[in-house]
Amino acid sequence: MIKYSAIDFTSVNVVQAELLKTIKTASHHFESFIHDKSDMSQLQEALHQLQSIVGVLKIIDIPGADTLTAEMVGLMSEFIAGELSINDRKLSALSHAFVGLPCYIEYVVEKQQALPWLVMNFVNELRIIRKIHLLEESSFFDFTIQALESSADANSAELDQPLVKRQRQLLQIGLVGLLREENLEIKLEMMQRAVARMATMVSAANPQQGLALAADVLTAMQQQSLALNFTRKRLLSELDKAFKQLSSAAADTAIFSQHYIHELSFLAALAANSGDTAMPSLAKLQMNDFAISDNMLQQERNIMQGPNAETIANMVLALRDELTQTKEVLEIAAQGAGEAADFNQLVNLFQRSADILKVIGLASASELMLSMHSKVSAWSEGETYQNQDLLEIADSLIYIESMLSNLSRQDLSDEQSSLADMPKDLLMSKSQLDQATIITLQESQSAIAVAKKDINSFIESDYQIEYIKQIAGNLITVVGALTMLNHHDAKAVLLSCVDFVNTIIENGLKREDAESILATLADALIALEYYLSEIELHGVAPDNVLNVSKQSLVSLGFPVKNA
Repeated sequence: MIKYSAIDFTSVNVVQAELLKTIKTASHHFESFIHDKSDMSQLQEALHQLQSIVGVLKIIDIPGADTLTAEMVGLMSEFIAGELSINDRKLSALSHAFVGLPCYIEYVVEKQQALPWLVMNFVNELRIIRKIHLLEESSFFDFTIQALESSADANSAELDQPLVKRQRQLLQIGLVGLLREENLEIKLEMMQRAVARMATMVSAANPQQGLALAADVLTAMQQQSLALNFTRKRLLSELDKAFKQLSSAAADTAIFSQHYIHELSFLAALAANSGDTAMPSLAKLQMNDFAISDNMLQQERNIMQGPNAETIANMVLALRDELTQTKEVLEIAAQGAGEAADFNQLVNLFQRSADILKVIGLASASELMLSMHSKVSAWSEGETYQNQDLLEIADSLIYIESMLSNLSRQDLSDEQSSLADMPKDLLMSKSQLDQATIITLQESQSAIAVAKKDINSFIESDYQIEYIKQIAGNLITVVGALTMLNHHDAKAVLLSCVDFVNTIIENGLKREDAESILATLADALIALEYYLSEIELHGVAPDNVLNVSKQSLVSLGFPVKNA
């Protein structure tokens, strides 16, 4: 099932220590080069060290480790040959790889399993720099999918281009939003809706199956059965090319290659194996079964990479608690009832914390943690200490804790930074007003989300009028909120939506057109919901988001009136 053969862990255990030692030596030379970029000999020595283990990794065959090492060697070779310019971004990618490689080898030995997908992001980060094609996640798995045949009743009629244009706008807005990774739920929903609607419009087998698979993958990401990472963002960005083709081509144009469908199928299968997400598109494909799920990969990746910044902050807090307990132990020890061996646990914690702080770029905090490690190590071996020494360590930990808390505030705007200069009363008033605004925006988004669910319920209930009346009621509450917040353009859009819904209540809908018409209304609402979410997060929202809503309403015959 898996392309590579079983690993001989006995051989891996024999060479593990030497491998890690060589990688550490290479890393030290690379760090020296970062500090003095004029000293190419350090980079040359780092390259030499890694080249010395390439052959070993191929012999013992640790899938993923050999691939990552080869990419690191390739990038450094191009640096030295002058084929690539050197800058901080490229060196940062190489630094990430120097951290990931030993972590992965240690993981393989400890867990007695190799999962090359755990180093995919490191590999592709280097490949982007080298301007070579990305390594697909499915490349480490040997499986086949049934060849897709064109539908016998394929319709070659031109697509509804205004609708295609609106769906492409929804897709593009969602794609741009993914880069910031804020409020992902609604951005993924926008993309999924656009792709799913296009899938129902395209009748030829190849593009339809590709769009159906992409819609399932996006659904899985919404349901958190499939994580969003660097490689998958690049894959999703290819959807816009497909939409661009559809905007100028017939419905039966083959817009997805078999290779692309192969990758989408692998991701869909990963999500399906989590057990939480139905994958109807997989029913049309003939795939070999495999037991790996994306949730499992994410868990193993977390194990391999160790604690994140949040965990580090919690660790510092835990260390402070332990220092308090240690002080109590020392007070007892001063009376002859304690043991210096009680410091052993702190010795290990300080060492691990120092390593993590260095990885996340807090070099001074890492050095401070190492100095504390040195003191506590001496105490654990019997060196005398004073209570004042413990207080100094506690003060140092408070300082490190402050540095960690500032990590979450590195993206503050100038306006937010200036809040500290405001008079106290004004600052409190602004804070309360901002909080009230956020709550109002959140409630408005919730009301729109309920309205979208009511649209689905209206369709599923065979168009019972009670549901459409609920939609009108929910939207009216949002009109009041937008009036209060002075978002006049959004209010005008919503009023047109309300007018349309009231018309349905009064006149009804033709059943043959109902689902398509209601889907267009849902497009207008989801774009409006996204607009409000951007205002909540950033205070402003891009104008083209509301344009999607306005164009949808024009197609329904209810153009938005000027605010």
